Amino acid sequence: MLLPLSSGWPMHVLAHLPLSDIARAEITCREFFFPRYGRNSSSVNKKCGVAVPRGDLLTLVHRYADAYAVATGSSFAVPRHVVAAYMHSEVLLSTYMYVYTCVAWQLVAVRGKGLVAAGSEHTLVITGGGGVSCFGRGAHGRLGLGRTENTHRPTRVLLGTGVTVTHVSAGAEHSMALTRGGRVMVWGGGWYGQLGLGDTTCQPRPMRVPTLHGVVAIGTGLQHSVAATMEGRVYTWGDGRWGALGHGDVGRCYVPTAVSELASERVIRVDGGSGFTAVLTRDATMFTWGINLHGQLGHGDREDRHVPTPVRHMDRCVDLACGYYHTVAVKSTGSVFTWGYGARGQLGHAVCDDDVDVPTWVSELPARCVRVAAGEQHTAAVSAAGGLYSWGTLCSDMYAVPHVVPGCSRGIVGCATGEHHSMVLKRSPGDGPVLTLHAMGAGGVGQLGLGMDVLESHPPTRVAGVSIPTSFKSQV
Repeated sequence: MLLPLSSGWPMHVLAHLPLSDIARAEITCREFFFPRYGRNSSSVNKKCGVAVPRGDLLTLVHRYADAYAVATGSSFAVPRHVVAAYMHSEVLLSTYMYVYTCVAWQLVAVRGKGLVAAGSEHTLVITGGGGVSCFGRGAHGRLGLGRTENTHRPTRVLLGTGVTVTHVSAGAEHSMALTRGGRVMVWGGGWYGQLGLGDTTCQPRPMRVPTLHGVVAIGTGLQHSVAATMEGRVYTWGDGRWGALGHGDVGRCYVPTAVSELASERVIRVDGGSGFTAVLTRDATMFTWGINLHGQLGHGDREDRHVPTPVRHMDRCVDLACGYYHTVAVKSTGSVFTWGYGARGQLGHAVCDDDVDVPTWVSELPARCVRVAAGEQHTAAVSAAGGLYSWGTLCSDMYAVPHVVPGCSRGIVGCATGEHHSMVLKRSPGDGPVLTLHAMGAGGVGQLGLGMDVLESHPPTRVAGVSIPTSFKSQV
């Protein structure tokens, strides 16, 4: 049953509504606009279009901003300016599809952020019903299948009765999953304490982190983990070298430990790289800490930070991602900024031999973007129109500036980047109400999910047997 959404609903209730409620946002778009501008989309001339006043569009967005929170599977309301950034003084309503693109598409783009994750050499993807499938290198149990052999095709992870996963994240050799109830499950390598179970034991099957409750966001560094709760508190654990955990020291933590320096902030998004961490607060402020050898913290120097430090000039951020040694973020304007290690073109600045220690605009990116991803040597961004742009080095391909990934000019709702591979979530007109998974890059140990015979894939190739149902009835 679909329930009507309103900004007056308690946040903890919104957090646990099913994904199908996103459809309500789409219905709302139609109910709001069609009585004013023509209910029959075919009656609206695609060439001439209809000018929709800014006030009407923003009224809709403000009234149903909580639908944005439902789309993320989280319990926070996205700041108004984040949504409003996609709206101009007037917009051209060519058909109902424009409304879908401007509003409902944003919900899909946010939702696609956590549906797939790429680790160093393994991949996780959420499948129908909130299950998880894994494939790739199996060492140390990172696939959660109870064994350590490599797996070259998507294989379902046994999570237990009644467990529904909303987000996944993958580190170098460990994996995390966030359930609809706000609990965290982990598996894989644990010798740095990155599983948060109180020891250094590797776990070949999913285990629940007993001390975490009400979690709304998760992220993994190479050897550490980070989570944010419904109250906005941040917890980190695992390898603390270089101050990666943000506790003011360089020691390990074997259980989730609150980052006290962020106690007054409300964090909504988290990620980790190789020895450093980045988070985004509800008021769109970005904090980073940890190793800063290549300037990946963005503070204009190369000094490590042992506690969270705000990144100057990166206000109004809507998304962020940590690569191995670089960082990428997108502002509410749709502009993408990168900084850190750039020797392999992963910064997108047309120069491949310099590190950058302050956030720098990727000027060659032609589209407004909504989501970003960062791997070891490559970076990706999803545009508001559903296109996928990539730059850096992926196997034998190297691009110093962004380019449209072949076959991905539209319909992209999510992307995840690993060490030498990328996974793409795509919606195609012929696929019906589902997202399909596509893989590109290196696949020697099965991380592409395309079978034992595929060692490398360019352009992205569809992964058989993986389709993610969506609630949307219309096509972009």
